[in-house]
Amino acid sequence: MPQSANRAPCCAALLALLLGPFSHVASAQTTDNSVALLLSAIERQESGSDAYAPALGELYFSLGRALTIEQAHNEALDAYQTGMQAERINHGLRSLNQLPYLFAIADSHQALGDSERATDALYSAYHIAIDHHGEQSGALLPVLHRLLEWQLNSYQSSSPRAGFSHLINADKIAGHLLSVLIGLGDSDSRTTSPSELIDSYQQVIEVNHTIAEHLERYGLPGESGFSFTTVQIAERRPATNSQASYRNGKIALEQIILERKRANPAAPAELAEAVAALGDWYLEFGQQRSAVDAYRLAYQLTLPAAASTPPEGDSELAAASDSSTEPAYSPLGEQLFNQPRAIEFNRLSRNLDRRELSVEVDDKGRVAAVDWPTAEPAPSDAAQKKILSQLKKLRVRPSIDPTGPRASRALVALPIDAKLLALLDPSGAEASPQPPEQSDHG
Repeated sequence: MPQSANRAPCCAALLALLLGPFSHVASAQTTDNSVALLLSAIERQESGSDAYAPALGELYFSLGRALTIEQAHNEALDAYQTGMQAERINHGLRSLNQLPYLFAIADSHQALGDSERATDALYSAYHIAIDHHGEQSGALLPVLHRLLEWQLNSYQSSSPRAGFSHLINADKIAGHLLSVLIGLGDSDSRTTSPSELIDSYQQVIEVNHTIAEHLERYGLPGESGFSFTTVQIAERRPATNSQASYRNGKIALEQIILERKRANPAAPAELAEAVAALGDWYLEFGQQRSAVDAYRLAYQLTLPAAASTPPEGDSELAAASDSSTEPAYSPLGEQLFNQPRAIEFNRLSRNLDRRELSVEVDDKGRVAAVDWPTAEPAPSDAAQKKILSQLKKLRVRPSIDPTGPRASRALVALPIDAKLLALLDPSGAEASPQPPEQSDHG
C-alpha cells in the first residue's frame, strides 16, 4: 500500500501526484473532465469529514476507473489502493467490500506488467470470499466466474509461455467451481436456476478445452501460480494434463445433460443438443466410439417416444449403439443435425472470423475436401493443399442421422485464423498486419 497504515494521502497530495506528469492529458480531456471532477469531490468530502469517510472508497474507485481509461495505470493503482484502505477502515480487514478494489488492483498490476502482484490481489479476493461464504457455497459463484474470466482473458492476451500460468490458475479455480456446481445441482433446496448452472458448467468446459488445446500445441512447461487450500473431491481434482481436462470437461457436459433432463417439461431439442455436445467432446479427444454412441442417442432423443426416456449416463450411450431396429427419422432431428457445424468449446475459436466454405466432412468430423466455387478463381494447387492441411486441424460435428454420424458435403461456417486467412485471401492478408508468431512454447 502506498499510503501509511494510519491515514490515506490527502487530496492535495494525490492531486499533485496525478496531474503533475499528466498535465498534457488534462488539456485533451472533454469539458466534463472526470478526473478533475472526482478530485474536487474527494477534496470536498475530506474537508467536510475525514480521510476515511465511507463515501471516499467509492469516490477513489471511480477516480481509479477514470485514470485507467486515460492509461494512467500507476496513478489508478494508487487510487484503488487508497479507496480499499477506506473500505477496510470502515468495514473490516476481511470485508467483501474490498473485492471490486482487488480486481481493479489486479487489472492495474497486469497492465503494468506485474503478473505476480496481480495474482496476489486475486488470491486475496478468492480467500476473502471463501472466508465469508464457505468453500461450497453458491454465493461463491460470482467471484469464481470473475476469477476465471480474468485468467482466461489474460491467457488469451499473453504468449504461450507467459500465458500458461494463467491456465494453471484457471484450472484450479475451475476444479473448485465444478465441485460447487455439482453440490448445488444435487441439493434439494437449491436456489440457483438451471440456466445459471448450465452457464457455469460451460465456463468449466471452456477452461478444460483451452488447457487441452494448449498442451497439444505447446506441451507442458513448469508450473506456477495460485496456491489453493480448498478441498476438492478426488475424482474431480483439477490437474493440468489432457486426461484430467478430458475428464473434468466430460463431467461438466454430463451435468448439463442432467440439468436439461430435470427441466419440467424437458425440451427435446435442448436435451438432444446437450447429448450431441458430449459427442463433440468425445470427438475432440479421440473417443470415436463414444462419440458415435452419443450422436446416435442425440438423434433418437428428437423422436416423440424418446421424450419420456432421457439419458442417465454412459450406460444409455452404450445402449444407443444397438442398431437392430429400423432407423427412424424425425423433423426435429433433421433440423438439428442434418448439417455439419464447427465444434467450438472456447473463446479462442469463437472470436475468430468465419468463412463459409463448401467442404466434405467425413463421419469422424474431419474436413476431407474443399469444393471451390466455379465462379471464382481457385487457389493454386499448392495453396489448396496447404488450405486443406489447415482445415484438417479443425474439428467439425458431422451430419447425424438415426444410425449416427455420416459423411456429407455442405456449406459450413468455419473459424479462420490468420494463417488460414492468408492462404484463402492473400491480398487481404497482406493489407492487414499479422499478429506476432508465438514461438516461446515453454
